[in-house]
Amino acid sequence: GLELAVQGAGFTLSAYTITEAQAEAVGGKTITVTFSPTEAKDYTGKILVQGGGAAIEIGLTGKGTAE
Repeated sequence: GLELAVQGAGFTLSAYTITEAQAEAVGGKTITVTFSPTEAKDYTGKILVQGGGAAIEIGLTGKGTAE
């Protein structure tokens, strides 16, 4: 299976693991990234995916706005 982690303020994931069966299924597994900024500023982060000898980083950006 795969283990996921997220780094960076304001970002969360809907799941932090993907089983081997989910990864190999037609259509794979959907993971939702939620961005919940607390300030009006630019945010950066990354998703880290590890497992099966692989290590992948996916960059994230977001912009918080004042309401």
